[in-house]
Parts: sequence; structure tokens; C-alpha cells
Amino acid sequence: MVKKSEKSARDGNGVLSTEGELHLLKQLGEQMNAIPELDELLDFVLSRILHMLDSASGSIFLMDEKSGDLILACARGQKAKEFVGQHQKLGRGISGRAALAREPVLVTDISSDERFRSNQKKPGRYETDSFLCVPLISQDRVVAVVNVSEKEGGESFTKQDLELLHVLGNHAASAILVATYLDRLKDRNEALKEQVEEATRSLRISNHQLVEMKKFNESVVASIPQGLVAFDRSYKVLFANQAAHRELDIPSELAEASLVCEWAIEHDEKCWRDELGQVLCDGVSTMLDRAEFTNASGQKLVLCINMTPLREDDGKVFGGLIAVENLENRLEMERRLVTSERLAVLGKLAAKVAHELNTPLDSVKRFISLAVRLSNGDDGIEGYLNDATSGLNRMSDIISSLLKFSRTAHHRFGQIQVNDLIREAISITDHLRVEKNIRLRTHFDEKLPLSSYSNLTSVFANLIKNAYDALDQNGTLHIRSRHVGEKMIVKFADNGCGIAPGFLSRVFDPFFTTKAVGQGTGLGLAICRDIVENYGGEVTVDSEEGRGTTFTVSLPMPADFPSETIPTMPVLEKTEQA
Repeated sequence: MVKKSEKSARDGNGVLSTEGELHLLKQLGEQMNAIPELDELLDFVLSRILHMLDSASGSIFLMDEKSGDLILACARGQKAKEFVGQHQKLGRGISGRAALAREPVLVTDISSDERFRSNQKKPGRYETDSFLCVPLISQDRVVAVVNVSEKEGGESFTKQDLELLHVLGNHAASAILVATYLDRLKDRNEALKEQVEEATRSLRISNHQLVEMKKFNESVVASIPQGLVAFDRSYKVLFANQAAHRELDIPSELAEASLVCEWAIEHDEKCWRDELGQVLCDGVSTMLDRAEFTNASGQKLVLCINMTPLREDDGKVFGGLIAVENLENRLEMERRLVTSERLAVLGKLAAKVAHELNTPLDSVKRFISLAVRLSNGDDGIEGYLNDATSGLNRMSDIISSLLKFSRTAHHRFGQIQVNDLIREAISITDHLRVEKNIRLRTHFDEKLPLSSYSNLTSVFANLIKNAYDALDQNGTLHIRSRHVGEKMIVKFADNGCGIAPGFLSRVFDPFFTTKAVGQGTGLGLAICRDIVENYGGEVTVDSEEGRGTTFTVSLPMPADFPSETIPTMPVLEKTEQA
């Protein structure tokens, strides 16, 4: 059973809370790393996932390198054991398609989901109306696929459930990959041991065959993506695979001459030399999670280090084995999760504050309008009242921006071409271009298909306005639309003042702005990113201070657009406005 602390780390929406997430992820990581057997690890991972998602049924498919198929390795639910061992081709079935696309799948209702319309009349094909399917990826490869169904109470799974499964699955991916390699290595070592014993008994094996087997065994160890370092009782490095050279930045010619006890490894709670001594003297395994290592280049890395003793046949410890994993990807995921939680809370707070302020602001505006009518033409009083009205209008604009930022869903209606949305945004902001005599150059790919991205006008208008603000008199803005593969790309490139390197990573942060007080709320780009990401796209920025800025909006191509007809070099229309 899962401890109560694991349940309490989830908020009412089913996602991990800010306070408990790091502790829970660390705790689960330690538990998974402590399970060496693959079958036991898979059972542990599936049980934790089902418990945290309040589900009664689930399965884990492992990727088989030899056949290239998915193999059902672990399952829970009705008749689950009957299907263990079955193969699933890549691209076939929901698990095969999710693995091939390397994308998670959320199905809330099979009866209304177009992807399963052909399977609705097949009784017993699916046990529930809602399920999750998430590929587990480690070292840029699909390790396994997790399926979860039969949520308690018959409820449908949510995006929060999918996010939770994605986070937990990615933490499990590395442990499953290592366990898979160790399981394979164990099997090969057992086979090798039997072969050597048989050869010794029969005296038929040659020295050449022994050398070849040794090379094969070493190649298996060397191919493991996790760094492995073996050392003897004097702490001298006996062996380091390629991953260890790469992760620890150890020169190949120096690795075997170094002493592991002299490595620059720091941990808040444990002493590096003491932990090594515990492995050699006491013969126990130990782990340092989030240990800091300074390599030969002076770069600091955050590592997860597992150490285990190496024993002779009689059980005597003759050295130790260090397994090293770089935690950069895991820490980045944790940081993104924390940021996502904080932005969610900020959005809710912004919505509440905005709604609370709108009513009194409307009342004040009405009273000021009444006061203007009663001022009897007194220019002084009317001027003060008009200034107050201008300030209130600015406050209303800020509140409107807060409300837009707090929304997480955007309506999609109608079919329209992206180029028409760009032209509409150009028209809305044209007065700003005329004021500064800015040159506008457009290059549109008219072969772009119709899409449902009908509320992107505000995104494009905001990016154009930002470009105009950054440009001096007679500056130039280039707008280009085209398609590349399965993406529609829209670029906004100006030759304005650019963005300082220290600010570039913060331009999409809510309430961050480089404009003067009163000229911007700092919510425009945050709202743009929110809208585009809800369409499955992304907004990126590239800038050089003093030379200009380029914003790139990337959107998925409509699913019904035939990719085979996409030209490699689209024909563009060139227009220019002065």
C-alpha cells in the first residue's frame, strides 16, 4: 500500500502539490532505485500509479529491442494475467500508436472519440469509456508504455491525471531502463557462467573463445547508458564505461589512474569518503541523491550515485561499483512542474482579484461621468475628471489582461486561413505603423490550409505592436508565413533595439516588462504563449541587443492536410507597405 504521505501530496485536482511534490518524487525515486529486479520494479511502479490515479486496472508494455515490438510485461485488472506476454506492433493499437508518436493519449469518452469509432461495436474491446496511455522515455528512447483505466466511481480521466501520470512515468523510465539492462546483463552473465563451467569441465574451450566472451561481456557493460565505474579496495579506478567518461568528463587516459575517493563530490548529509568506506568495509549498498560533482572542466553537475560492493566467489569484498545518473533532465522537469503550479495559483488569484475590482470600477466610472455632466463647463474640474477617467480606463485594461491570463481554455470556431488572421492583425495595428513611418514587408505562403486557429488575431496583433514599440522611425518589420513538414510557421522579425541577454529568458513571464511605467502590464506575451500552447503550438524568441528581435509562432498542421502535397520550397507572395 502507498503511504498516507503520498496521498496527501496531491491537491484536489489530482496533481502534485508544490509543498509535497519534491519530497514525494524523491521518495519514489529512492524506492524505485532500490529495486534491482525488473518484474518487482514494474509491479511497484504500476501499483503506485494505479493508487495515485484511483484506478483499478492498468498495464505496462516494455519495448523489445530485438523484435521492435511492445511486450505486455505487467498488468492488473480482470483477466490481466491472461494477456501478459502478448506482443503489440508499433503503430498498431493505442499503445503502439502512442509509442510510435512518442506522445501521451487521454481518452475521456470512447463513444465520442473519433479515433475509436470503428471499434465501438466490438464488445469487450475496451473495458472502460476513459483511459490514459503514456510512453515512458529515457535517454531519448521509448522504454515502455503505461496504460491506466477503470477509474473509481466510473469517472473520466482529466488532463491533470494525464500530467500526473506523465511526471511519475518519466521518473520511472530511467529506473526501468536501468533495470532492463541489469536484468539482461544478469541473464547474460548467468549464461556466460554456465558456458565457462561447461567448457572447464569438458576442456574444449579455447583461450581465443574466452577472450571473445570477455569482450562481449565488456561491450554489454559499456553500452549501458548509465555511467558505471568499478574500483578496488585502494579506491583505484579499475573500469569506467563510455557513459561514465561522458557524464563525469573523465579523460579516457586518466580515468584508470584516478582515485574515486579524491573526486570532488559533495552532499549535504553524507561524506563521500565515508560512503565509499561503508561499501568496502561493511559490504552494504548506498545511494547519494542530488550529489554535486565538479568535473575537470570546473562544471558542477547534479548526480544520483548508487554504490554497491563487488564480491569474490567466497563473498569477500574486493572493490565497489558506482552507477552514476545525471539528474539534469529530471531536475528541469521538477522545476517546470513547480513553475506550472505557481502559474496556476497566480491565474486563479488574478481572476478573483479582477472580478472583485470590476464592479467598483464600473461604479466609479459612472459617478465620474455624472460629475462631468454636472461640472457646468468648468474646464479645471472637467480636466481633473477626464484624467481620473483615463486612469480608470488603464486599470480596466490591466484587469482585462488579468482575466485573459487566468483563462486556460480558448474557444475554437470556424475555419480560417492563418494568413487572413495576420492581415487582420496588421489592419488593427496599422495606425501605429503610420505614426512611426515603419516599413512592413510580408511574405505569405498562400498554400497554407484552413484551420480552427480563429482567435490568434490577438496573438499576432500583440507581437506586431511589440515590434512597432521596439522600432525607431523608418524601421522595418518582416512578417513571413510558411509550412515546414507538419508545422505552420509565422515569423515576426524587426530591426529594432533588441532584448538584453539577461532579460531574454524572462520575456514570457507574467508581469515582466522592459517598457516604461504606464506603457505595458507585462501580460501580453504570457497571454500569447498561453493561447498558442492551447492549440498545441509554441512561441519562441531570438534577439540580439541593438540589432533586432524575431518571434516565431509554430502551430500544428491540420490533421486532414495531405503532407505528401507539401512543397519543399513554398511559393511566397511578396508585398510591401511603406
